[in-house]
Amino acid sequence: MTHMYQPGDRVIMRKEFKGAPLGVTAEMERRRGTIMTIREIQHGFVPPAYYMVEDQNEYSGNIKPGWLWSEAWIADYADQPDVQELEMLL
Repeated sequence: MTHMYQPGDRVIMRKEFKGAPLGVTAEMERRRGTIMTIREIQHGFVPPAYYMVEDQNEYSGNIKPGWLWSEAWIADYADQPDVQELEMLL
């Protein structure tokens, strides 16, 4: 299921980053299964990609601070997850 998350949304990152179009660094791996907050949407990717609040001081190699996270790596909203769907995704 593809969502269009918005800045300020708290999301749960998947425990496995499979099938995503963007590369994953070792530093990003430690965010698997954690809750992150969307800071900004980066349009132009399918599925969309996002900058997060929590990592903006950890990486500065992009146009904007922080890593670029594929929507494919997000399991669901953290505040109101679909429990059955999460069990399959996490």
